[in-house]
Amino acid sequence: MRVMIAGGGTGGHLYPALAIADKIKEREPGSEFLFLGSPYKDVIECRVVPQAGYRIRIVPCRWVDRAEGPLMNFIGLFLTAGMTAAGIVKSLWLMKRFKPDVVIGTGGFVCPPMLVASHLAKIKSYLQEQNAIPGMTNKLLSRYAERVFLGFESAAEHFADPGKTVYSGNPVRSIFFGLHTDEAKAAAREKLGIPKDDFVLTAFGGSLGSPKINDLCFDYIAGAAGKPGRTTILGTGRKHFADCEARLKEAGLWDEKKVRVSPFIVDMMDVITAADLLICRAGALSLAETTVCGKPSILIPLPEAMDNHQYYNAKSIADKGGAILIEEKDIDSAMLCWQIEELAEDPAKLRKMAEASYACAPLDAADIIYETMKKDLETR
Repeated sequence: MRVMIAGGGTGGHLYPALAIADKIKEREPGSEFLFLGSPYKDVIECRVVPQAGYRIRIVPCRWVDRAEGPLMNFIGLFLTAGMTAAGIVKSLWLMKRFKPDVVIGTGGFVCPPMLVASHLAKIKSYLQEQNAIPGMTNKLLSRYAERVFLGFESAAEHFADPGKTVYSGNPVRSIFFGLHTDEAKAAAREKLGIPKDDFVLTAFGGSLGSPKINDLCFDYIAGAAGKPGRTTILGTGRKHFADCEARLKEAGLWDEKKVRVSPFIVDMMDVITAADLLICRAGALSLAETTVCGKPSILIPLPEAMDNHQYYNAKSIADKGGAILIEEKDIDSAMLCWQIEELAEDPAKLRKMAEASYACAPLDAADIIYETMKKDLETR
């Protein structure tokens, strides 16, 4: 199978694309892949895709910032239209040379040029929508797609043609599979140098970090200081690390063994596996990786997320008992610290939440996507 894939700008769009590519390569080792990326400095796909062993080519594209104001939005729309047209031409040229059997879009502003080009070139195209409430771009692009694979079943009602949708769950890289066991937790703790019997809290606010989560965790760290058997891991985001480091040192709370603070959690797989409890936003990728690892969580959805989709992402897990959902407007340090302490003192409840979390895991998402596309190709 020859596959062209576009997805990037954030890890939430890119890593599902890599998971799909890895699954196709596993099922059909002779497959060839070409990723399309955006032309912006330090964009994640241009770093990670080559590291994963795949080729990537740059395609002109641009987004519209709806918060820029009427005049800038008008100018932005004009510029976006021009870049998208250039991206369509470039995508058509790449398709002519690469000759893909299918194209797959997993989100990000590099997807529209590729999906429109695939429609013009009459190549089967597919979308993968991660969130419970799809964004406007994917809703518009769905008219060009053969099928839309859904991370959340409830997203189907938001598409003009629900008959095109296939509920698969969000694909997760295979390296996260099998990490829900006690043996995997013990191995991760040994690797990270964390005592096997500690209560481990891992918190992060996505790739950019979250000042709100950082502040809440600072107060938890202050309250837990001196308590035996506690380890806290916090990913602050690069922009916020210096401030968090200074605050912790000033308060005498800096402890490289018990309070592990970093700008970005590089070894996310091990850190999630080692944790007893996670605190995070409710991005679709974070939830998929959290549930595959069978971790209970306190979810604080990003209130600025488009159409409040993170709230609905989180609700789908919380309703099944795998997480506690608290909106940012309703949470304060006292509430969070009380909630953490209650769970830390109740291993049976944590275990029950962990089992419910794992029951939500999209373990066969990539297989469903592969098998659906393969069947379509065989019947065309």
